[in-house]
Amino acid sequence: MVEDRAGVMLPNFLIIGAQKSGTTFLFRCLREHPEVFMPPREVRFFEDPEYGNGDIGRLETLFHGVKHESALGIKRPGYLARQGVTARIHRHLPKAKLIVILRNPLDRAVSAYFHFMRCGFLPVRPL
Repeated sequence: MVEDRAGVMLPNFLIIGAQKSGTTFLFRCLREHPEVFMPPREVRFFEDPEYGNGDIGRLETLFHGVKHESALGIKRPGYLARQGVTARIHRHLPKAKLIVILRNPLDRAVSAYFHFMRCGFLPVRPL
């Protein structure tokens, strides 16, 4: 865990990567481990407009439920491609480990296509 100041806990790892590459599967597996604490949803803290003035206190509140866990993490695949996010992560969490999951771009695009159809964002059509 990263203790920024006076016992404040911050993430010591981040799961980032490409959409439809397996980040959610890894997130679910890691959350089952007794030494890992991760908030239940993706964390957009480092993205605009959520980042705002960079008040790290909003990120800290996500880890108030930590008891004995030593690995504290967040997941947000979009961090990989968003401009300015890597500099923000380095500013606030310079020692955090990045777990990056990538996927063959063609396989990823096909998976995203079917995902968007299932969610109703695209009309159902054969590939």
